Amino acid sequence: MKGYHLIIVLIVSIFSGCGNEVSTTTKDASTTITSTILDGTWIEECQFVSSSSTSTKEIFAFSSSNFTATNTITSYSGTNCNNKSFILRMKVNNISIGSKSTTENYLIVTKYTAVILDYTLEPSTTAVATVYNNASYCGVTSWSSGSETSIAGKTCSSTSISSVNDGFKNIIQMDSERTYIRNGNTSDLGSDGYPKTVYGNKYYKE
Repeated sequence: MKGYHLIIVLIVSIFSGCGNEVSTTTKDASTTITSTILDGTWIEECQFVSSSSTSTKEIFAFSSSNFTATNTITSYSGTNCNNKSFILRMKVNNISIGSKSTTENYLIVTKYTAVILDYTLEPSTTAVATVYNNASYCGVTSWSSGSETSIAGKTCSSTSISSVNDGFKNIIQMDSERTYIRNGNTSDLGSDGYPKTVYGNKYYKE
């Protein structure tokens, strides 16, 4: 089924802003980020996935009142974000935003930490749910269209999903006009465990 193997790629990249890496020559006088400035919903434009001829759209929703966030990636079988296949969500709390710093590649970013509340996967059609059930995907056989199922702490196609209460580190960049954010490239970590670079994908305030 088209897009089925895309799930693992999205699980690995969720909450890390999957996309193309920003050039190491990029220099941006990024704004100082606070929870109040970050508060709200940030949306990425529809992204075509050439390897599977599908598409995805990613959303970050931050709440400054309770220091939580939800990262939602919706996968579509169509090439222009039409015909939903499944929805991945990562929910976190205890977000702690650090001070602004400059990476070794002259990117001005802000480090932050959080604690995982849950990872969930939701098939968007009966056909997708049937595929998951037949494969006992993530060890689950009760998949249902339109229903979220927690996959935190489970193994999905040999990929181990982080558990509830696990912590993680990341970086975020916001341009000086506060019009968009970019997120850390978690495949390029420094010795301190934080990403050294950010992906090029931009998320604009709704």
